[in-house]
Amino acid sequence: MTTAGTGKRSNPSQPRRSLPRKGRGFDPLRRSLAAIGRGTLATISYLGALKLLTLATLRATIRPPRDAPPLRRAVSAQLAWMLSMGLPLTVLVHVSLGGFLAMQSYYGATFILATGPVVLTGLIRNLSPVMAGLILVGMVGTRCTAELARQGFRISPAYLTAARFWAAVIAGPILGLAGTLTGSLAGAAVAYRWLGVSVQGYFEFGWEMVWFRDVVGLLVKGMLFGGATVLIAALEGLRITEEQPPLERICFRACLISVVALIFLNTSWFLLIYRGGAPFGPTVLPPPSA
Repeated sequence: MTTAGTGKRSNPSQPRRSLPRKGRGFDPLRRSLAAIGRGTLATISYLGALKLLTLATLRATIRPPRDAPPLRRAVSAQLAWMLSMGLPLTVLVHVSLGGFLAMQSYYGATFILATGPVVLTGLIRNLSPVMAGLILVGMVGTRCTAELARQGFRISPAYLTAARFWAAVIAGPILGLAGTLTGSLAGAAVAYRWLGVSVQGYFEFGWEMVWFRDVVGLLVKGMLFGGATVLIAALEGLRITEEQPPLERICFRACLISVVALIFLNTSWFLLIYRGGAPFGPTVLPPPSA
């Protein structure tokens, strides 16, 4: 078989050589930019859906559906299981946290009276609200997500979300306060029994180092963590996609996103409150000598 105009024979069995495409070296860059763009659009879409769900939840709080039970009764039912399951976990976790903080601060502090301040401020500022939030993430991310995914739209989704939202907003500060109280008492017991620190000095110096904004932060972060966890769990449970993933994957995704939101909120609160003024308040350490 000859090629027109050349008179040369072409071998049909010989594979044709593909010409190099222009700009082929930029394909990895294009794919990376496309992935970044898709991720950005997905994040914006997710935040928009979360905002719409929040507005619908607030609207259902003000004007609940006529055929739905009273919202107060629904909130009480949700709050009952959150506290009955969350309080035992909170107490157990903070017994160990308080004791470990006391031992760690005793062996690493300049003098023994720093044990109380380290335990109390550590629990109030960070550990108690964060641990309460993580406990809520585990409970709400599995139970509420599964409930909303199974119930579907038989009842108003906004009403179902509102009952769980306000219950978690109330449960968050309660679990944080319970954790702070439990951890403080456990730290005092360890400091007195094992380390020889007086209980009076433990609490006096500890309470002296606590600021009012620390207590406010414990309450505010508890409410933020609880509310954000429920909204994310509800959004994941109510989302309908073409390829609906298994329920356990939906619950895992809700827990994962809730933990990311918790870290973001906790870091934002720290930067806003503590970086805006005196970072850590009073100190038990002696002033540096000239």
